Amino acid sequence: AVVTACISRGTKDLPGSTSYRIPIGLQLVWPLMISLGAFFVHDSPTFFLIKGKDDMAEESLRSIRGGYSDTEIYAELDALRAQTSLRQAEADVAWNELFKGTNRRRTLLSLSIANFQQLSGIAFATNYATIFLMQVAPGQDPFVLVIGLAILALGGAVTGLLLVDRIGRRTLALGTFIPLFFINTVIGGLGFVNTTTHPTVGKAIAAFSLMFGFFFAAGFGPLTYVVAGEMPTGRLR
Repeated sequence: AVVTACISRGTKDLPGSTSYRIPIGLQLVWPLMISLGAFFVHDSPTFFLIKGKDDMAEESLRSIRGGYSDTEIYAELDALRAQTSLRQAEADVAWNELFKGTNRRRTLLSLSIANFQQLSGIAFATNYATIFLMQVAPGQDPFVLVIGLAILALGGAVTGLLLVDRIGRRTLALGTFIPLFFINTVIGGLGFVNTTTHPTVGKAIAAFSLMFGFFFAAGFGPLTYVVAGEMPTGRLR
């Protein structure tokens, strides 16, 4: 995201359509690299075990666990076989189990946290940040502000990695959700003020928008997928 913001900043003054064609064209590099790399990726040991190809599963596991002893390899293979048999036994679980008894509450909570992640405004903050900051903070370079937003988001992601195992996932998710609620409330309130006659208000909105990127990346954003994935029982996951 930081590199992308810098490229957009560097091409914004180019004449003609090259100002946006270059950033869009460079985005094609990453999926191309992934597509080419996919041809060299082998299937997992679990996949081969499900297909009944134990020899290929062992070969795949040895390629992953380079330097492991035979005892360790066979022990892990046995564990994978046990997991595979459990998965096959649970494959017949009906979908409506998700909405029965206490499982219904778990399902609704999993859906709710994902909904709240989008309702936080992340799509707006990332996809329309440049246009929004250009409107609310006249006189400021919105492309530079977006670079700052990306850097703060990167810092938030690193901070979250350092904190998540110390304070717990739920605590970190809620601890970042509360600042996001406060930031959104302040931005919404300041939005009623005319930024043309009160330019400092526009700068304040821009500052809170940048803080949004930090707190979202520090916890509530990425942990949404973790928490939603851990709420269901193992049988229904």
